[in-house]
Amino acid sequence: MNERQKKLMCILLETSGEFSLVKDLSVRLSCSDKTIRNDLDVIQPYIRKETGGSLIRKTGLGIQLVIENEERDWLYQKFSYESSHADELSQSERLLELAYKLLTAKGPMTLQNLSTSHFITRSVLKKDLEQINQWLKTMNLTLHSRQKVGVMIEGKERLRRSALVNLGKLVQNEALIRPFLKKQFTLYEIELVEKELRNLQNEHSITYTDESFENLLYHTLFIIKRTKLRQSIQVTDKEEKQIKEYEEYEWSKSLLKKLGIVFVAHFPVGEVAYLALHLIGAKRTGVSIIREPEVERIGLALINEMTEMTNLSFNADANLMEGLRVHLYAALNRIQYGLSVSNPMLQEIKRMYPYLFDLLIQITVGMQDKWKLSIPEDEIAYLTLHFEAAVERLQSNRGEKKSVVIVCHLGVGMSQLLQTKLERKFSSLIILNCIGRTALHDFLTQHQVDFIISTVEMEPQSIPHIVISPLLNTEEESKLESFLGEMDQANREERRNAVFSNYLQSDLVFVQHDGNHRYKVIEVLSNALYEKGFVEKEYVHQALIRERTSSTAIGSGIAIPHGNPNFIHTPGIAVAVLKEPIEWGEERVNLVFLLALGNQGDGVTRELFREISSISEQPLFLKKLTEQTSANAFINCLETNAIEK
Repeated sequence: MNERQKKLMCILLETSGEFSLVKDLSVRLSCSDKTIRNDLDVIQPYIRKETGGSLIRKTGLGIQLVIENEERDWLYQKFSYESSHADELSQSERLLELAYKLLTAKGPMTLQNLSTSHFITRSVLKKDLEQINQWLKTMNLTLHSRQKVGVMIEGKERLRRSALVNLGKLVQNEALIRPFLKKQFTLYEIELVEKELRNLQNEHSITYTDESFENLLYHTLFIIKRTKLRQSIQVTDKEEKQIKEYEEYEWSKSLLKKLGIVFVAHFPVGEVAYLALHLIGAKRTGVSIIREPEVERIGLALINEMTEMTNLSFNADANLMEGLRVHLYAALNRIQYGLSVSNPMLQEIKRMYPYLFDLLIQITVGMQDKWKLSIPEDEIAYLTLHFEAAVERLQSNRGEKKSVVIVCHLGVGMSQLLQTKLERKFSSLIILNCIGRTALHDFLTQHQVDFIISTVEMEPQSIPHIVISPLLNTEEESKLESFLGEMDQANREERRNAVFSNYLQSDLVFVQHDGNHRYKVIEVLSNALYEKGFVEKEYVHQALIRERTSSTAIGSGIAIPHGNPNFIHTPGIAVAVLKEPIEWGEERVNLVFLLALGNQGDGVTRELFREISSISEQPLFLKKLTEQTSANAFINCLETNAIEK
């Protein structure tokens, strides 16, 4: 499809279930009615082939797309992305080339030369340079502009190298950056360095992760290129002495000696030490890390605090601690020697697992105060994956436990047989007792029971119950499995329905808000919660501190700022729907949920984070949500979607 047809598809998806007149569609797309009809001839077979939907065309009524919600959302994401991707891609490629040229330049470059070589106007170039400058600041580099001289990047060579390898952060597109970097070297150079790195792995019986191996490849290639340009890394005597204590220093020395012969280059001590640092900090697979005190201390602190804040048994998961040892061993070396790591999944992890990511942010901020250890958010995102894997293991091992009482009308022998069978077949059940029907009333007043399993028909009860045969044959097992599945679904829907309604009120929802800076929006929403008595005054300041630590944007135009739970009186949420999207870290945001939630440990907070995260995966619903013109309409829209899901 061409760009116009893709836009037409998006319009049809937005209005699915409704009729649209051809003349209205032609006005929206600035073309003739005949062109729209021709475009529909292209779209109609595509809908028929790719989905279970249909495109209805009726004279006098217009055009209607009938399609399932899941397929509608999938197609909308696909076509809305494709219609805007071409422009974004060309801009991203231009930004990469500009940034690379500036980072590798020996002196100033004139605006005239830059605009001419990239076929862009001065105004476009200035916007590009401003975006590059904002990114450079995160890399501790500065873009300086001098009249009649030009623009140039100022900063240490080590920081330039780090920026070159982390160019992907400038455009947030890892799929684009790797091919771009490869174009900067010949195939011969790449293959030769890659071969020597693999030889190093074999010689020392180690295996780097694919991501780490690729980073080592590019760092080594830049060492060769920058050394030949006489742009070498400098290290202090103290740093050199420290690094020489690691065996990786000798590995680096040997590797660069071999490469020096082939590339006719002599690598100074600084370059040997620099590569050694990256070998030390590179992540390895299939290794058992020596239990270093610092690694143990931080790993245990993370696990214990996460256990306390979530009420999940992370401290009973041996796999989690071993995974943290492997990761922290490399991460602490990277942090100690100022080696930046780029996590290509950072934004995706923040969007998918905002609850765990935020808890780890809170914990690591405390570590910074207590142990003078600052852990970057890229590293925190990797730690989040370790804890998310642990959550998955906990859930698969235990399931969601349910307390059950068995009402059996037969003897003790049959009751015990039934209980044994249930415990063996259904590990998620906690069987409190096996009793007679007459004892049930008193038992329920004294115990918390999720549901009743009975071998005899019963009167309606205040809690769910199921009647099964005491022999528990295969058919009865299936019946109980279905019952448990329905209970889980009902519980999820109940939590989902309550998760927003319990925390949202109309006077804390600001639609069509005029905020033009993220800190100002956070201040307005925090003050609204303070004035209503939800939080202490200090919460406003804490929310701003949290935002400065790491952007709370989770993708798709949504941000979830929040402050320290210690300053919350009553859990609540304030919402701003912005008139226009604003810069929020490295993203643009138009929907803000300010969360004043404690770590209650009852799963509600986690459920709420999950629900907000799911909104980011529903572009059509998100669009509908941000178009609401009143607070009540916004809340109703939000709750209706929760029920429909």
